[in-house]
Amino acid sequence: ILASGRNEDQRPALAYLSGYVAFFAGDMAVAITELQSASQTDPFVLALLARAFSARGEVAESREFWQRAAAASHGHGLTVAFSRRWAITR
Repeated sequence: ILASGRNEDQRPALAYLSGYVAFFAGDMAVAITELQSASQTDPFVLALLARAFSARGEVAESREFWQRAAAASHGHGLTVAFSRRWAITR
């Protein structure tokens, strides 16, 4: 889909999906790499990044992404609700 060059706007969604799958498969290195290519304004992506860094013991990076997730948690939706709750309880 992306190789055709006609769907570049889908690249962040693919990175999110790949990062999400890697995260729940336990591959935090791949999760971080992929999620960093996803939307950096999406609080759920930022919360997943915080959790991935935390799982690797990278406390400073985790804290940074929790703060960014908390600041970006606006609007309504299930993923915003999850990320807001995760971020404010950290």
